Amino acid sequence: GAVAVYDALAAKSGVPETLRDMARVKAALLVVDNASYDEIKTRIGELNDSENGWKNSAREVLGLSAYKAGKYAEAQGYFDAIVGDPATSAGIRDRAHVMLALLAPHLPKPETKSDAKPAAAGETSTTNNAAPANAAAKPE
Repeated sequence: GAVAVYDALAAKSGVPETLRDMARVKAALLVVDNASYDEIKTRIGELNDSENGWKNSAREVLGLSAYKAGKYAEAQGYFDAIVGDPATSAGIRDRAHVMLALLAPHLPKPETKSDAKPAAAGETSTTNNAAPANAAAKPE
């Protein structure tokens, strides 16, 4: 019943836009466990736009829905956007950090220099900038 009330409020033209947007976020949050990721994206619409006051709440719902759907890279994008926004409230930022920690095992690990494949015999490695052992040292 609450979703229907929020949906009705969101659709009512005489209601201030901020309240309609809040109703859309609240309705999406209530159905995030049962709705598909595409349905949540439709409900949220443009609310995650950088100019919208509800953007981080909308991103949080989208991130939760993407996580539930196994779309881990998309979820990471939403939570990274929350963390990277200086206007994010402490509560949403903290929850985003928790979600990023939960996402970490599901995401590819970034390649580090120690993960780089060694150069084959006769090839010069582009990751190793050290001079060959027999090279003369240059005075500085």
